Amino acid sequence: MSGNIITKRRLWVLPETLEAMLTLYKTPYVGQLPAPIVQAMKPYPQDILKAFDFLAQRLSPIGSIGIDVTTSCTVGRNNVSLRLKTIGRGAYGAVYQLIINNHTYAFKIYHLSGNAEAEDIDGVWHEIRTALYFPRKPLKDIARFYCANPQSGWALFELITPNMSVESRQGLPINRFPVELLDGYNNSVSGIRVDYGCINIKQRKSTGLRNFMNAFKYSNTHLQARMATQIHELPENERKIAFEIASRSPHATVQRNVATQIAALPGVDRKAAFDWAMATKIPSVQANAALHIGSLPETDRQTVFEQTMTIQDPDIQANAVTQISSLSPGHRKAAFESAMKIQNPIVQACVVTQIWALSRSERKSAFESAMATEEPIVQASAANQIWSLPEDDRMAAFECAMATQKPDVQANAAVQTKFLSKPEQKSVLENYIQSISEQQNCLETLQSLKLTIGLEA
Repeated sequence: MSGNIITKRRLWVLPETLEAMLTLYKTPYVGQLPAPIVQAMKPYPQDILKAFDFLAQRLSPIGSIGIDVTTSCTVGRNNVSLRLKTIGRGAYGAVYQLIINNHTYAFKIYHLSGNAEAEDIDGVWHEIRTALYFPRKPLKDIARFYCANPQSGWALFELITPNMSVESRQGLPINRFPVELLDGYNNSVSGIRVDYGCINIKQRKSTGLRNFMNAFKYSNTHLQARMATQIHELPENERKIAFEIASRSPHATVQRNVATQIAALPGVDRKAAFDWAMATKIPSVQANAALHIGSLPETDRQTVFEQTMTIQDPDIQANAVTQISSLSPGHRKAAFESAMKIQNPIVQACVVTQIWALSRSERKSAFESAMATEEPIVQASAANQIWSLPEDDRMAAFECAMATQKPDVQANAAVQTKFLSKPEQKSVLENYIQSISEQQNCLETLQSLKLTIGLEA
């Protein structure tokens, strides 16, 4: 140990490595069940894991639209009592107080996008990888991680309560590890972090091109991937050389990170870098490059956008359409209409985020085309664009969103009431509250049935 940092090497598992490990061991589960739960579920502890999968599947849609849940049920072949209550929610999931045989835990259900790479930013995959980085022994100022299923989108943690204190807990503090807290200690109760979000391994600052080149002399993929994200920190006259060195790596993880640095290059070098990324034929590399269409010279953007949209990959197309606003005004409508013809809700939802970039006379019809898809995610995205419509069209747009009777669409519309006149705000908000109230009553009726989960061997 040296100073305040543990010098013993610990591995920060890459997302693809974690997925490979789960495949190798033929299990979706990570970690260990707490001893009290294992004891309660004997001789069938695996039943609780299946029950957690079931609960995550049922409750994920409810948590994502902000509806609280209080419910009880029995689980497993020996009918163990389980109680669940919503205690919090954030951008990446909802947290429930879980009680099994009088033992209390925090059960987190994440909002899944179906894209492990996206969820690694700060979702379920990121939190699990972070938890695996730390020792198995409890830490002083962060909740203990027990187990999780990243594919189903749940994780089980120690429940941190206000009556706890850092001083009364054993173990090492987080600051003894080479990590950085991106949110300070905001995600904590009584100074104890409640989960593993917003924690990253400290990035070593690149001290120049020589150190950058040295990193690529060794077959350390993780080091190379990390260095590839730091090209923008080099002096401008060294970035092109660094980009070329990193782009020659045979590892997709490194190439994916290199593609995020296109905008850091001098303007004259960006088009060639973009062409390299597209030529790799690696979807994650191409998707990252698509986010940088707007950084290319104006004369190239339209052609590059059209070429990128011909690649039949929804992640690439979804990223590309977010760049419509960077096209010349005369090309945006055609790009918008063409992209909306792609029969993929994720792509369409991303297209709709660009309504504001169209001319004022074109926005109403674009909003109507989005609502006509009947896809909740597309309609919710459109509801977020109500502010961009001409004032005379906003009330009709609100009514259209409210009429869908889809909570996420209505929620997005309600957030934008500030863009209506005062009388309109009052009317729409009252209708919204009544609509959600009716849906909660329906949920409570269903919950009163107290689901009994039956599981097979």
